[in-house]
Amino acid sequence: MKPLSPNNKKIIKDVAIYGGLIFIAYKVFKNFFSGENTKKEEDELKGYKKELADLKAQGIVPTYTDTQYQAVANNIKKAFSGAETFTTELEQILSIVNSVKNMADWIKLRKTFGIQDISDIGYGSTKYTLTQLLADQLDSNVYTPFSLKEDNPAPGTTAWSYSHLGLLPVSTLSVLNSFLASRLKFTL
Repeated sequence: MKPLSPNNKKIIKDVAIYGGLIFIAYKVFKNFFSGENTKKEEDELKGYKKELADLKAQGIVPTYTDTQYQAVANNIKKAFSGAETFTTELEQILSIVNSVKNMADWIKLRKTFGIQDISDIGYGSTKYTLTQLLADQLDSNVYTPFSLKEDNPAPGTTAWSYSHLGLLPVSTLSVLNSFLASRLKFTL
């Protein structure tokens, strides 16, 4: 094996130095903006207590126990930690549909989910609130026919349902937004 020429040594040294500087700049940039988002997200989580108290004053209370919200939140985290498919995304939408009967349920689920580290499949992880995760990860366009139907509607309400014939693609985010718009009068 031949020894490296001085010119090749300089090239290798320059690549190592510039690569290291780029990596350090990336880490500083990521940590700076990640910290800013975390503060905003923590403030959002603190606001849930007041929102729930305001809803309770209006007679709107969470439907389920803390354990049930935790199970749904854990399932969502597990489903989106990795390479999800449109089937996985539709399953999580149905999970939300079956656990959110009113705005108090939605707030309670978001509060319970909190801020989670979600795996980026070998690229580290990203911190998300529930709304951030859903807005970012419900990104599949579904080309096949499917239908979703709420299993357990609240007393006095019609079960929510959604059907797709498969003629044109539909995004999984638009399916969730259809539910949120009909049940809670907002979209992500």
